[in-house]
Formats: sequence, C-alpha cells, structure tokens
Amino acid sequence: MSIPAVGKPAPDFSVVDSHSSPFTLSDFRGRGPLVLVFYRGHWCPFCRKQLSRLQGNLARILERGAHLVALSIDQPRISRALAHELGLEFTLLSNPDSSVIDLYGIRNRLLGVESGIPHPAIFLIDVEGIVRFREVRHNYRRRVSPSRILRELDRLIGAKSPA
Repeated sequence: MSIPAVGKPAPDFSVVDSHSSPFTLSDFRGRGPLVLVFYRGHWCPFCRKQLSRLQGNLARILERGAHLVALSIDQPRISRALAHELGLEFTLLSNPDSSVIDLYGIRNRLLGVESGIPHPAIFLIDVEGIVRFREVRHNYRRRVSPSRILRELDRLIGAKSPA
C-alpha cells in the first residue's frame, strides 16, 4: 500500500492500546485533529527520546484541541511499561502484526519484511479524517520536532502559535 497523500482520507484502522482497550481511528472524527505517530519500538533510544519530547509538549498539543497517539509493533504490556517508565500521558497503540504499518505504507523493508518495523512517521489528521500533514523519515535518527508538529497544528486550525 502507498503512503496516504495529504488531502486524502487517512486509512481507518482498529487496534488496542497499552491497556488492551479497543482504539478505532474513525472514532476521533469530529473530536479535533489527531497526531498519529509511528515509532519503531520500546527498545529504540531515538523513539524513547521522541516520545519524551512529545510528552513535554503534550499540554501545547492539547491546548490546540488535538489528540496524540503513538503506534508501534510492541505488545500492549510492553507499551504500558514504556508509558510508565517515561511518564507518558498519551495513548500508545499496539500493532504487533504490522497491519496498520502496512496500511500506511511505511514498513521499513530494509530491515526485512519479518521485522514489521515502521519508518518513523507523523500524520496529522483533521476532524473529517483527512491527512493534512505527513512526514516519513527513512533515517531513523531524525524525527519531526514537536515545534514542527505545533506549527502544522496551528496552520490546520488557523491559530497563531503562542509567543
């Protein structure tokens, strides 16, 4: 599957979160923008840093009426432990079969198909379920900064960034 284009509907999916509760993307339609983060896994130091930086900016994301979720191939219990260890207050999603990663066309094939690990990616999805921003990084060491995410949210909602 190809990477969803800006201006096109975000592919819907259903998975479970770190508490094994169901999560369906389309349930967020009409509830504010959604920042969907794909990360490699709990073991990746670059992912851990990214998730911590997102947590440090969570209040600013929420102030804009947005929601933040992050998805990996980790099992729910591993994601739950990671959230506890890093003090994450946003939802971690579990996709051990890589079905959503494949649906979004971001599986890192350089590591082999069996790994199921995604390229680090960010999708900003509006209230109607349309992709309004996307960035997929093929260099796992480089991530979209929280400030870039906030700028894109501001652009989407037509607000100005706080000084």
